[in-house]
Amino acid sequence: MPSFKPAKAQYEKEYQSVESSFHYGHREVRRCNRQYHFHAEYEIILFLEADGWSVIGNAISPLQRDELLLLPPHLSHGWYSPPTSRRVSASFLQFLPAILGERFLGLPGMSAVKQLIKRSGRGLIFSRATALHVKGLLASWTHRDAGMQLLGLLEILLELSRDRTAKPICNLDFRTPSPTGHEAELNEMYEHLNAHYGEPVRQAKLAKNLRLHPSAFSRLVKRGTGKRFVDILNEIRIGQACRLLMESDKMISEICYACGYENLSHFNRQFRRIKKQSPGEFRQSLPQGPSMPGKKAS
Repeated sequence: MPSFKPAKAQYEKEYQSVESSFHYGHREVRRCNRQYHFHAEYEIILFLEADGWSVIGNAISPLQRDELLLLPPHLSHGWYSPPTSRRVSASFLQFLPAILGERFLGLPGMSAVKQLIKRSGRGLIFSRATALHVKGLLASWTHRDAGMQLLGLLEILLELSRDRTAKPICNLDFRTPSPTGHEAELNEMYEHLNAHYGEPVRQAKLAKNLRLHPSAFSRLVKRGTGKRFVDILNEIRIGQACRLLMESDKMISEICYACGYENLSHFNRQFRRIKKQSPGEFRQSLPQGPSMPGKKAS
């Protein structure tokens, strides 16, 4: 087991000058271990290539290609890739709440954007059609001057507001926690689970590595994520199982053991609890699932 080192501060200040009210960036890495962090800006993120997991508030899910997200200020999030990751690339726009003042949002034609901002409290994930549209808008972003970029941001927000299929990312009962200073420990926990989900994972041993009493560790996890440790572990394992079901021809029993489960019945129960369907049903629901050559049902 690797040793654990204290993580850096988790609050991010993305802007280099007070004059800047929005910021565009692009990242491309082989592995993405973006620490569990938060910042004061709204963030629009488009994953162009993805391999790994997103942790947003109390939601854990596999990263998907052409996945488009809107995150509100102070919603903790992180991105984690396995050691076998191929590549992760993403474009993002961050903008301060002040750029969307109440007077501006009260103008004719901006009511849909105002509703979009109100709905974004738990984060939003958009349809692939919307993602591809925004992808096209971002393609020429660096060739625009500041004025045209501001207009481009408004165009993107209007596009997002038209997506009636956009869904909240976090659970209904999620509340953005106040910063408690424990994001470092949560980040180390996520990194450890990301690297060792396929092995036996003992909560008490992980707590010891983090220099915490097991009961204190349990309270920290519950307070910081709204979930129990075992639920987080199961979501990461089932997320990897979904990826293997989509991208490999492994038998379901093979996937079960590769994801750290010791018996198939327990794996099937956890999969159905999280995905609301069995592993076999999940594979068959894929666009080419039933007819894909080499796919094994059990």
